[in-house]
Amino acid sequence: MYILPEHKTNVMLKKQLPLLSLALGFSFLLNAQERTLSFEDLVLEPNTNLLMFHAATPADGDTLLISYDQEEEIKVTLHSNIEYGYLSGFEVSNVKDETFIDYSLPLAVHPFQGANETDNYAVGFVNTDFMGPDPSATIPIEADFSNIPENYQLDHLYITNGAIAYNYILDTYPGQDFYFDIIIRGYHNDELVDSVVFNLADYRNDLNFVVEDWEMVDLSSFEEVNRLTFDLESNDMSEYGINTPTYFGLDEISFKYIDEGVNLNELANQNLKVYPNPTNSKLFFSDDVYHLTLVNQVGQVIIQTEKADTLDLTHLDTGIYFISFELSNGKKVNRTIQKQ
Repeated sequence: MYILPEHKTNVMLKKQLPLLSLALGFSFLLNAQERTLSFEDLVLEPNTNLLMFHAATPADGDTLLISYDQEEEIKVTLHSNIEYGYLSGFEVSNVKDETFIDYSLPLAVHPFQGANETDNYAVGFVNTDFMGPDPSATIPIEADFSNIPENYQLDHLYITNGAIAYNYILDTYPGQDFYFDIIIRGYHNDELVDSVVFNLADYRNDLNFVVEDWEMVDLSSFEEVNRLTFDLESNDMSEYGINTPTYFGLDEISFKYIDEGVNLNELANQNLKVYPNPTNSKLFFSDDVYHLTLVNQVGQVIIQTEKADTLDLTHLDTGIYFISFELSNGKKVNRTIQKQ
């Protein structure tokens, strides 16, 4: 296994940024309540990837890509594997050249820059499980977190389409009832805490929707999560798995400070769990929710109820639905649900 490498111990992957005391003072004030991992501590040549097309990287083997937050404390480890010159897992890129949309070129995302106009970003590739009993199944890829300070919790991250996937969708999806989803599952060690489904593209019911820029995904319900897995799902299938190139972008992973003075009941409400997601039958809430409305992707109201701790979705068609509800503290919550 190769570890590419911790920036604290390898100057090759550490940017030499100007040390301006005034700027650092403002940075401390702005970031005291939020820690963000944006991969800016990794140094790449322009329009390159850290692993693929990098002469110093071994051609084959497992590789751990390590990055830190702005305080050099919270550590993210992205899991990658290169076998026979092909990547499975994560890559780090800074490609801005919009002609880089070919498999023979370094990987990029649409819109060819990081979230919030940063330079670096991660690209994930989810491989098909060719050796498993179901050749259409995929193998989720993983990101682990460590050195999380006390009272900090995963809050959100940014997702977009890979450049190759984006161009394929524009060329292939129109006129088809295809969708392309990413499923993010959060774990505390090996215990599943919660999951969310995010729609990367949907051309069902004449929607003609595709993500073309970075979008924030709310993970505030992922209480005490220290591991994420990412999986992709589509109905654009063949006997060899998903036809859509299974690439996506990941950036700006943020942890938020949870004030010790927050009332425990209020904190529990903020971290209410909705599970399982995706589901093929019932949806459960870890506490009562109020004034709930479930709509489909064209905005039709399917379910409304004043109070619930369970929803039976057995009768619904397969697809993406949106629910909104209130917690007992009055906080309004919106979630995306996938019915399988």
